[in-house]
Amino acid sequence: MKSRKAVILSTLFFLALAWLGAATYLRAERKREFDARLIPAIKARKATEVLALLGTDADPNARDSEGRSALLWAASQGNRICVAAMLACHANPHAPDNYGSTPLMAATFSGDEETMRHLILAGADVNARTEYGATALHQAALSGHVSSVRVLLEKGADIEARTRGAETPLIKAAQAGKAAVVKYLLAGGADLAARNKNNQSALDVALKYRRTRVAEILLDANVAALSKPHQGIS
Repeated sequence: MKSRKAVILSTLFFLALAWLGAATYLRAERKREFDARLIPAIKARKATEVLALLGTDADPNARDSEGRSALLWAASQGNRICVAAMLACHANPHAPDNYGSTPLMAATFSGDEETMRHLILAGADVNARTEYGATALHQAALSGHVSSVRVLLEKGADIEARTRGAETPLIKAAQAGKAAVVKYLLAGGADLAARNKNNQSALDVALKYRRTRVAEILLDANVAALSKPHQGIS
């Protein structure tokens, strides 16, 4: 028969194991609760709550049902405080959602340069692509924020990147009627003659979607381009 001391020790050992198991379970449940609260807090722009949750080990890489990370949501708002805090907590700056959109792509819609620079400094790829082949520069062209376009081009974004539909950022800007972005891309050397899979140039697309101001800009640019070979001829 086991001695009384052995029985007590054995009982204490199993009680300790049970306590450790319960504590681990409770910690995991508490962490799941914090993780579940992080994205709603970001959506509600509650920076103080977000910082508190990150301080209690909420996962900065938590995702919603569409695969959008907490960092992507903060980036889409241009929430530079939360973006910086999550990057400091090792949030993944590359993490795409279920459709391939990255936090940097989301940030282009806010037009907040500092948010974009935080992400790029953390290693975000300026030429990453969605499942449709769009880059952050395509997204910036659609958003109409010249500031987003400028940051991306400064950091090496491909001005002639093509989507699966062979659309360049210039063509997307023309489609969206973003005159200021069209001007900026042209000044940056965007190819006027580039055509999409439907054999449409940026000018064709602007006319199709009745983007009058953009069409005028592109017509002037075409005229200027055609006149260049004749400059200097007397």
